Amino acid sequence: MLLAIKNKKASYDILITMTDNYGKEAKKETLLKKAMISSISESYSPYNYDYAGSISLGINAESIVLDGVELQP
Repeated sequence: MLLAIKNKKASYDILITMTDNYGKEAKKETLLKKAMISSISESYSPYNYDYAGSISLGINAESIVLDGVELQP
């Protein structure tokens, strides 16, 4: 992940696949074309063992494809 952020001019095609934990819904795919990671934030708690932590990414994309439909600015 750090290598992706290190090169600020690099862009990526990112495919995000969302699935249902119970297998009842069809999977959904989102494609981010020419995406660039603009920020990253991580958090965790050393005092709470039940909390796995979290990560947040800021991503800018030239276009987004939702279920086969391309959205452009």
